[in-house]
Amino acid sequence: MKPIIIIFTFFLMLLSCEEKVSQSATRKKNNQVYTDTISYSSFIDSVEIDSEKFSAIKEKLYDEKKIAPLIVLKKADSLIKEYSESYEKTNFSYDLNKIKDLHFLKGEILYERNDFRNALKEFSFDTIESYTIARAATYIKLNQFDKALQNIKSQGNFENKWYLANYYEIIGKIDSAKVLYIQVFNRYPEYEVGKNSANRLKELNKKKPKLITELILPTRK
Repeated sequence: MKPIIIIFTFFLMLLSCEEKVSQSATRKKNNQVYTDTISYSSFIDSVEIDSEKFSAIKEKLYDEKKIAPLIVLKKADSLIKEYSESYEKTNFSYDLNKIKDLHFLKGEILYERNDFRNALKEFSFDTIESYTIARAATYIKLNQFDKALQNIKSQGNFENKWYLANYYEIIGKIDSAKVLYIQVFNRYPEYEVGKNSANRLKELNKKKPKLITELILPTRK
């Protein structure tokens, strides 16, 4: 009987050791998951803090551009260089978004200073809607109406009918502009774009309407 007892006892010891190893592995696995969760959470927090910091920087730049646009251009260039170096190392999209915002800011300053060719270079940094409409506005200033129209029509959003109506008004096609302003107003009567459309319709229905001469430039502020 003793050999059997010894074997059975040894078998129980093996089971106990295996259970302890399993529990240890589980705890290690759980600890790893917990550690990963903390790490990811910290990463998200750092992104949010960084985003808030950049928002404050951008707001300050927009305020400064009203009184010192050339200085803001230099600051924007410096920040673009800094964020570009960071983006090359990390490939984080939020660094790229900062760069896009800064290029747009530069484009706005150059547009306001009537430096349309250089503004166009800045507005050519991306293909999202705000950039596309800004390019269209700049092409109009350069009397390149076909390119302006091409950029406006490249955006499929219904709201871009507002910019298309602007375009027709600028080139003197008042009836075409009215049709589009009516469509926008009927679709968005309570929104700013709808109210702006109503105002343009009111002006265009006058005997001697005062036509707009440029698109209303969107902002990324």
